[in-house]
Amino acid sequence: MKSVTLVIPQFQQAELTLNCVQSFLDHHSSYDQIIVVDDASDPEQKRTLHRLCAPRLFIIPSDKNRGITHAWNRGLSHCKSDVVVLLNNDVLTQGEWLDQLVAPLCSDPDLLCGAAIRTEPLLPQSIQNKSGHSKLLQGWCLAFERKLAEQIGPFDERMSLYFSDTDWQCRWINHFGAKSIKLVDQLPMHHLGGQTTNTLDHKKPLWLSDRNVFINKWRERDESATGL
Repeated sequence: MKSVTLVIPQFQQAELTLNCVQSFLDHHSSYDQIIVVDDASDPEQKRTLHRLCAPRLFIIPSDKNRGITHAWNRGLSHCKSDVVVLLNNDVLTQGEWLDQLVAPLCSDPDLLCGAAIRTEPLLPQSIQNKSGHSKLLQGWCLAFERKLAEQIGPFDERMSLYFSDTDWQCRWINHFGAKSIKLVDQLPMHHLGGQTTNTLDHKKPLWLSDRNVFINKWRERDESATGL
């Protein structure tokens, strides 16, 4: 079986993160690492976070709040395992799911696997043309080969919270093809949804800003590819 590292970003939600990690540990003993990236939470939150105690669990601090995109990249930079699972801290594990999620990568390492699917109305036309639809994986749980992710490059930190996983999936499809996105559904896990951003007081302007970066990036990319 491939070695697996979980990367879990967190900011000002230490109790939520504790529940996420503990519920995973309740059902799993086979993993290589768990990396929790704390995105510059306040001291009280940091003290709570350090109640986490498990073999091969590491807390990576940040000196400045930069958003989930930076936290993903920071966590990835510390990974040495075959496979990385990006997991939101508002996910509760209800049974063993890790082996099921990673299993497709054993036969097809080009895959990007996830636990849920979504429709993306802003999917670039070039990616729609490749895939034949506007479906992407939901970003709260993604699994992939670490070395292949290096070919895609880091998440684009110009989008600090929103659309960076959309952009990254588009780049994955562009590089590995239309059939490289794999849904592994009905896993025993529950995504609470929205909990990782409910402490932010500027969600809407941040969403609009990240959205504009994404749209402009892919418009320029598609226009350049077509020679417009």
